[in-house]
Amino acid sequence: AELLFGGAVEPVLAPMAAAEWALVAEDFLQRSRELHGTQPATLRTDYVRLLPLSNAGSTDKWTVAFQQEFDGVPVEGGRVNVLLDATGRLLSIQALGVPELSNLDVVPGLAAESALLAGNQDFFRREGLAPTTWTAPELVVVRDERSGARVPRLAWRFDMFWMEPGFEPAGWSYRIDARDGTLIETTAAVHHYDVNGTVTTLATPGLAPDSSSNPETVQPLSYGRVTSSAGTVFTDVNGNFSYPGVFAAI
Repeated sequence: AELLFGGAVEPVLAPMAAAEWALVAEDFLQRSRELHGTQPATLRTDYVRLLPLSNAGSTDKWTVAFQQEFDGVPVEGGRVNVLLDATGRLLSIQALGVPELSNLDVVPGLAAESALLAGNQDFFRREGLAPTTWTAPELVVVRDERSGARVPRLAWRFDMFWMEPGFEPAGWSYRIDARDGTLIETTAAVHHYDVNGTVTTLATPGLAPDSSSNPETVQPLSYGRVTSSAGTVFTDVNGNFSYPGVFAAI
């Protein structure tokens, strides 16, 4: 199960300090382990945070977030969030971790250089080009869902790009099995976005001079020039500007 909600379970103690909120959340995770499958021993507390929802007409709540790792290797996307009410009662658990990590061998059988070579070959097959730059491979645990279940795999994670001035870049993000070198997952690493914004400025309204009776107000900057690495555009009469199709490499 990835999301448990719809009820309320009493805590083992009434939490006060941040450490006690984390302790209560850990106890709920242990009690519900058979449902979500995430081992509490693989989780470290990321943060404990008050959600002041009473300001929005609801009730205050606490969220305790955990990051999953195993034998010092981070689990990609392995996060678990526990939502508690103001007294510490359990409201929901969102578990996006990898279950049953105890039998995973975190010693890679494939060198990082070999993983890069496999990525290079795949990149050339996709783009017909050799990558010009890449990130250093990082050892991670990934959720391999190719079989329909969340199976933990040790993988090398890295990004590869082809970039040349005057040409649209190409990039792919790789997850290469650190045991046998097979390709687990590939996702696009270059995306295009419309970047929009509004420019405002402080100015005195009308034709009267700046004075205590005619102070500055926030006004849109009409027909202003906006310059960035994506080029130069101009704001409209309402101070709005747009950079269409700006690419971002992630």
